[in-house]
Amino acid sequence: MIEKKIQILALSLLSFVLPTGIVFAAPTDFKDLMWQFIGLINLGTTLLFSVAIVYFFASLVKNLWGYDGGNAEQRAKLQQTLYWGILIIFVMVSIWGIISILQRTLSSGFA
Repeated sequence: MIEKKIQILALSLLSFVLPTGIVFAAPTDFKDLMWQFIGLINLGTTLLFSVAIVYFFASLVKNLWGYDGGNAEQRAKLQQTLYWGILIIFVMVSIWGIISILQRTLSSGFA
């Protein structure tokens, strides 16, 4: 019962505080709008990298957990997991670098 009251109190306080943060964070001109958009892109990129790396290591651990050195099928599956994981992370880092270069090039007019 007390936990329910604490949840209601926390949600009501959050409902008063959250809109003020949104209002004060509203862009006043095009430059602020672009910086907020770039911030969202950076946040999405970080989230995507985190999910990809966690998934890569989770699948690697799953394949290593039941690995038997003499089994050729398991070895091929492990090699394929390593190959595709490293390739996908490399492509993501490459695209991230290209986007970063484009951001620096295009945002020079905003600064």
